[in-house]
Amino acid sequence: MIPPVPSTFGAAERLRSRKQIELLFRPGNRSVFCFPLKAVWVDIDYTEAPAKILISVPKKLYKHAVDRNLIRRRIREAYRLHKGLLQVPDDKTRLYGFICVAKETPDYTAIQQAMQHILSQDDSQ
Repeated sequence: MIPPVPSTFGAAERLRSRKQIELLFRPGNRSVFCFPLKAVWVDIDYTEAPAKILISVPKKLYKHAVDRNLIRRRIREAYRLHKGLLQVPDDKTRLYGFICVAKETPDYTAIQQAMQHILSQDDSQ
């Protein structure tokens, strides 16, 4: 039996390594678009967490830091609540990059639905 996934978002789940970020955004990695999010991911050898995420909200689309921070918080919360949908092999860590592409601030329900779609569909590609 698989133990339940804790609904926390700790420091080990944040993608900070420049090498891993460069690896994530190399051409040819898997991606999916579900408005208002675009997700890019790649599997690497296991590190300290089954998945690590990076959230990007472009300054070009959202000039005010307050708006970018709000969207980041919403994406982080949607991921935290739905990360139980992830199916990562035991010997791998999945690196995710979530990019907000909406021109206007998306509401939480739109982000949540996109996150559910992305996390449940990613293994089928």
